[in-house]
Amino acid sequence: MTKLTEQYQLGEPFDIYTFLKRFTMDTIWSCGFGLDIDMQNNPNDSYLIQSQRVFSSEYCLMAVGYETTSTALAYASYVLATHPNEQLKLQEHIDSHFHPDTDNDIPTYETILKMEYLDMFIREVLRMYPIVPVVINRQSTEDFHISHVGTIPAGTIVTVDIYSVHFDPDLWGPIDPNVFYPERFATKWHPLAWIPFGIGPRNCVGMRFALMEMKLVLILLLKIYSIIDCGEQTQRSTKELDEMVVISPKKCYNPSANSRQTYNSKKFYYGIREVTNFKTQKWLECRFTYLGHKPNIDPDEYE
Repeated sequence: MTKLTEQYQLGEPFDIYTFLKRFTMDTIWSCGFGLDIDMQNNPNDSYLIQSQRVFSSEYCLMAVGYETTSTALAYASYVLATHPNEQLKLQEHIDSHFHPDTDNDIPTYETILKMEYLDMFIREVLRMYPIVPVVINRQSTEDFHISHVGTIPAGTIVTVDIYSVHFDPDLWGPIDPNVFYPERFATKWHPLAWIPFGIGPRNCVGMRFALMEMKLVLILLLKIYSIIDCGEQTQRSTKELDEMVVISPKKCYNPSANSRQTYNSKKFYYGIREVTNFKTQKWLECRFTYLGHKPNIDPDEYE
């Protein structure tokens, strides 16, 4: 929060995504290795630069929290900027759990567990913007026939289409799945309807840690600041995405403004709708892709 305050006071645009990545790197080193690297204040340290260069390319560390958590927080910033009513509701929810004179107090684990709307908000962010949409896959051990699709040969790598699952109106209605609506998580859904961290015994081992980290950041942020849209500058960044294992924004500039010591968040993720513009299928008949053959699937057959 200290670094964001410094940037806010300058009144100049800054890249919030950079700060979020430094924060998550600090958290990983502190919680995982017991080391205080303070990347927020020493971003150009040669040891840290080399460590980041080595580890950021390794899937294991990226998966447990460096790139994934910082990207999820960036998407949460976008949602807050473009849904001011939801932001106000979340701020009121946070304020109800803390005294106004305790802005700098670190929330306790027990308090965070009681914050149900915060949990629903984050889950809705991850439903609409899954961070790693291509990693849920399994290998077929034998030939398997699926009606209207064909036979999946043994040895095939089958990948789940997370977007079809997360935007299926039969799973997430009656409210349109394209509408950001955290309250939909007040209802108990099928356990495989929400899978941003994977499924089964091979799901993300850092899921609970990542969720707790995101909640802590949003609490400390929204106790002091509000995030607002910045108009035309927001629109210019819709195509600035790095599409690798993690689909992430390249930058997110934030001009200063007023209202609860506010700063603006740049809209950086709208382009995902173009990236994944296909008809929604039933999640049980999700897309299958494998080497050498791609079945011709007619989504209308599953209506």
